[in-house]
Amino acid sequence: MYARMFGLVVGLLGVIPLGQSAHARSYIIVAVDASGSMAQTMVDSSGKSVVKMEAAKRALKTVLTQVPTKTHVGVLAFARGEVWWIYQPAPVNRRKLLTAIDGVIPDGLTPLGQAMRESVTMIQKLKAKDRKGKFQLVIVSDGNNTVGVAPLTVVPDLRKAGARMDVIGVDMGARHELARKARTYHAAADAKQLFKAFKKVVLVEKITTDASGMSDYDLIASIPTKVARALLKSVVKSATTAAGKP
Repeated sequence: MYARMFGLVVGLLGVIPLGQSAHARSYIIVAVDASGSMAQTMVDSSGKSVVKMEAAKRALKTVLTQVPTKTHVGVLAFARGEVWWIYQPAPVNRRKLLTAIDGVIPDGLTPLGQAMRESVTMIQKLKAKDRKGKFQLVIVSDGNNTVGVAPLTVVPDLRKAGARMDVIGVDMGARHELARKARTYHAAADAKQLFKAFKKVVLVEKITTDASGMSDYDLIASIPTKVARALLKSVVKSATTAAGKP
């Protein structure tokens, strides 16, 4: 166990500056388009037709139930000129999350800008309670805004709130209006590309457990910064000695 813990600490300290937390909580908010056009079909991995909304649901359900255990996930839908939370930001409760996603039915217009505004408001509230948190907004939509607030006017506020934005355009004939403003933009022409894009933008934890059932993250969560520093210094000393340097 100690050898494994040592390796994990070294690996983490290689990418995380000393003095910073390796476990800053992540918040992922997914804004999913539930407008009428999401009831149209696209091609799935077998070449058959699948409803866009169903393809989106599969991607969300598969990926969001695999996020790190301490990550908070929130999902809001936008359609019919309104926005509503189907899952308030919180650790993943698999049953509740899957039920909430399954309940979304596509209909009406596309109030994307309003969804972004609601997301910013939520991020600001969450950040007021967790200043060290990392925030991400993932937009899954098959079209541009058609009613209400213009999305581009919300982008500055989203950035000011310290959140990154990733956009997935679902079976769109042209680039999404937010493509140039997003941290990453993915054009998903079929269900397989949609799944791959969503998986790529949402960090998925590959859980490794030992005989006691402890994951890597559980194992190192309680290591104090001073101990981590000492371990890192020991690694550097060992490496220089092995290289024949004083």
